[in-house]
Amino acid sequence: MVVYSLIARVTQDLSERRVAFLFVALSSGLGWLALAAGHQGTSDLFIPESNTLFSLHINPHFPLAVALMIGMMLEVGSQKSEVGCRRSDVGSRRSEIGRVAALALMSLVLVIVQPFAGSASLYYARRLFDFALAA
Repeated sequence: MVVYSLIARVTQDLSERRVAFLFVALSSGLGWLALAAGHQGTSDLFIPESNTLFSLHINPHFPLAVALMIGMMLEVGSQKSEVGCRRSDVGSRRSEIGRVAALALMSLVLVIVQPFAGSASLYYARRLFDFALAA
């Protein structure tokens, strides 16, 4: 769902969205072409993290971390797109607090699931605070 949300941000055409999502969901690299040409040592045939299907079945924390990072990017991007909006009413303040809470929760889960991704979490937190100071 997070990848589809990112694709929806990039393209407005529904058929392009579906094709892009199928490329991501069924990605497996071009190692089969190298194998057909006689090369035996391609990484996408032997390393589970190199394609989506193996990664989902072998190491579920990697795709979860990627989904969390994409979700954080989308959240920060949605806040950046509303820079010109006035934020004086109570409803928009509540939604802003909800966004900050969602970003904090995603950051916490990301650091728990994959501790080395903490640097990405800190980067997006810094971007959020820069946005909050500018508003």
